[in-house]
Amino acid sequence: MSIKKEGNGFESYVIGTIAIVLAFFQPVVGLVLSIVGLVWSKNPRTPMEKKARTLSTIGLIVSIIMIVLIVVFAFSTNLSGIQNFPAK
Repeated sequence: MSIKKEGNGFESYVIGTIAIVLAFFQPVVGLVLSIVGLVWSKNPRTPMEKKARTLSTIGLIVSIIMIVLIVVFAFSTNLSGIQNFPAK
């Protein structure tokens, strides 16, 4: 009795979904999971792997956008705080 493995379609799909959710709350973790999902669905053969690749790509883009927004927000608030230093 042999078990035939069709690929990592379902696993990649789940990781892509989790990556999108985590991209909003923990963008670095979302970025890592998106990359893992993209690697697992490298050569999509089944429709599930194609969907998984799409979800992982969306998670990657959202994670990058969130990281950029966090960095921009951090620098903008930090610079405004420096201008008011020292408080009198």
